[in-house]
Amino acid sequence: MPSNSKGVPGLVVAGTQTGVGKTSVTLGLLRTLDREGQTVRPFKVGPDFIDTGHHRAAAGQWSHNLDTWMLDGPVTREIYRRYTHRGDGGQPVDVAVVEGVMGMFDGVGGGDDTGSTAHVARELGLPVVLVVDVWNMARSVAAMVHGYETFDPELDVAGIILNRVGAPAHADMVREAVESSCEAPVLGTLPRREKLHIPERHLGLWLADDPSLESDYLDRLADWVERNIDIQQVMDLAGRASRSRDLWAGDDIRPDREDEQRARIGVAYDRAFCFYYRDNLQRLEDAGAELVYFSPLDDAFPEELDGVYLGGGYPELHAEALESRRYMRRSIRDFCESGKPVYAECGGLMYLGSKLRGEDGVPHDMCGVFPYEIRMGELSIGYGEVTFSDANPLWEPGTSARGHVFHASEIVPGTDEGLEHIYTVRSPDGQIHREGYRRKAVLASYLHLHLGSHPGLAERFVARASAG
Repeated sequence: MPSNSKGVPGLVVAGTQTGVGKTSVTLGLLRTLDREGQTVRPFKVGPDFIDTGHHRAAAGQWSHNLDTWMLDGPVTREIYRRYTHRGDGGQPVDVAVVEGVMGMFDGVGGGDDTGSTAHVARELGLPVVLVVDVWNMARSVAAMVHGYETFDPELDVAGIILNRVGAPAHADMVREAVESSCEAPVLGTLPRREKLHIPERHLGLWLADDPSLESDYLDRLADWVERNIDIQQVMDLAGRASRSRDLWAGDDIRPDREDEQRARIGVAYDRAFCFYYRDNLQRLEDAGAELVYFSPLDDAFPEELDGVYLGGGYPELHAEALESRRYMRRSIRDFCESGKPVYAECGGLMYLGSKLRGEDGVPHDMCGVFPYEIRMGELSIGYGEVTFSDANPLWEPGTSARGHVFHASEIVPGTDEGLEHIYTVRSPDGQIHREGYRRKAVLASYLHLHLGSHPGLAERFVARASAG
């Protein structure tokens, strides 16, 4: 599909470090623009699944990950072009808002900024709005902002948002400090509001549809942003992106979407299984898959499926409910025994095991496709490059792909004895370990693979499913 020749306004919301409020600012901005009638496309730098869910709730549009370690530059640009070209309802997108990750220059290593917010902003030619936490700071804020402005001359640090200001006198002081010493204008000063903080659990923020989350949290964030930030000035800065170099030139690099649906692939999607790269699902559809969504928390397994995709999420929070759905567990187990392909990552791996000990430590029966048991453990997070072994049932032997580990559970030692590992995983720092399990045409791993990291992964999975 050729990209649109005219650019779309866009910007990156970055932070000086983790915890400065860039997610709150992003959500408030998304909701504000949505309330104004703008069609706004959200994106997230890095592999995070939870923030993208909040983005969708705020903007009414799917959010997509942009990751320059898992994906190379052309694929990152193609994803951005593709999803700024149209909204979920087919209407044109008015503006794109990209939320950064960690500090602006923080990536996979210390020697360069690969995988960082700054790297993505340069790849896309987008202006950056920098969020700075100024609590317990005064004129020193200017020194910090000046450093971020000048560290990378190729980066367009276009505006500053000063977060967690105290009394009005403090707001005036930090604004004056920045504006007298730095190039970028101050777009607003946000007063400290602890009650706007989104609660967290072991994998990060509560999910956007968590029943314990206050229903008006997005509108309160929008009110906070609207009252204290010059939204028109923000939009004027976003307009710089429409004039960015060659971002909008060229065609999509993925194959044209198949007109004929070649396979019905079931996708587990509910509060227990909701960690998916949205672009992965789109790539499966482009390859000819009809995606059939179902919930393992219900007891109705779809009929006439050719393959199943079990993504990550929070099965540990729903272990008792998953155990009680005996028909669903039996249906999943029977499907795995049928020889049809099943791809299970992270939460899906946990679900296919014998038992899952949730946060209460009580063992709950799962599908029993594999003999291992799962218990809660330390948080494991990081990138990995996978090479598939000759025994891999889904993708070509020797194929490499990239993904991300993000879990706080572990396999109980010894319960996976005798199982065959089908991955070799190399981390960015060069460490190598074995990962992934197979049984018939079932592939289960803790790694979340991005199907855009290697051409043909989605096509291969759909072709294997359609072959029966």
